[in-house]
Amino acid sequence: MTTFNNCPICNSKLPSPTNSTISFECPRCGKFIMPSDITVNKLKNLSSKERANCSGSIRENQSVNIDLILTVGEIDKFINRRHPHIFEKADKLLLHFDKHAIYAGEWLDYSEKQEELMGVSWTIQSDGADPYRELGYLFRNYLWKTKRFLEIPKEEAARANSNPDGFCKFSEFRISPLGHEYIQTLKQAVINSNQGFCAMWFGGEHQEEKYSQLWGGAIEPAIRKAGYNGKRIDKKEHINDINDEMLMEIRRSKFMVCDFNNQCNGVYFEAGFAMGLNIPVVWTCEEVELTSLHFDINHYNFLSWKDDELDVFCKKLQRRIEAILGRGRNPIIN
Repeated sequence: MTTFNNCPICNSKLPSPTNSTISFECPRCGKFIMPSDITVNKLKNLSSKERANCSGSIRENQSVNIDLILTVGEIDKFINRRHPHIFEKADKLLLHFDKHAIYAGEWLDYSEKQEELMGVSWTIQSDGADPYRELGYLFRNYLWKTKRFLEIPKEEAARANSNPDGFCKFSEFRISPLGHEYIQTLKQAVINSNQGFCAMWFGGEHQEEKYSQLWGGAIEPAIRKAGYNGKRIDKKEHINDINDEMLMEIRRSKFMVCDFNNQCNGVYFEAGFAMGLNIPVVWTCEEVELTSLHFDINHYNFLSWKDDELDVFCKKLQRRIEAILGRGRNPIIN
């Protein structure tokens, strides 16, 4: 039996030693159960970014009533999730501060909670004497200095300016009015969305049935079973310009499923538009058309499908969505 003094996921020091048959309670990752030494062996050679992905995913999948059990499959899903951009990490921090502030203008103290904030923001641990370098950059350079979403007392500001590197253990800070304004836009935007938008070829005059089956028999149920609401622009009733409606729905979406069959130029455009907004894209294509993909996208991790195996594709697509984003808010469907 293996005894742990440090978290096997992120290497943070645990409050007390534990072993592989007991629930872990890590200050960075949160609570989880890792019942098998097979999982422990898998974790030995993870990169810093992979550890940050795992740690952030575990923290975001915490539940009050259900213990998160880490298997090899779960670890694989977490490792392969898209790593957030720097401003997404900052958004995670800001929303976390807002969630834990009892009232507007409250002074907060996270000077001894660096590990917690590392997990919240998915930041990567640095080598050397300062493991919190990226966290410090987010907190000080981005949220406070550049965006002015945080305020700190004058004496703290003077100390921070004299120490351009490192986390800077601010004894107190608060969300600024500008920060609250930005938080409100976040809460109304993609980060709070439960919609998955699908861009695909609709089949034209001769293949409408084929692509209706692809949507109804695989893509829509995969999105729904993952806990999200599926949306396809031709299924929406409206009286406006179709392109304006499409772009609006993409902006409203948590993620996109883009199917590149028939080399549809519109799908290329919609995928690029979503990526420009940092909306995750799930890439799909019929197996026989994979070799025809444009070189600009053929290196992405595509899920392929066959007409006679749409049930298999549906399950794979559901797993991919859940691996990238976690489960949506809708009730679980078997």
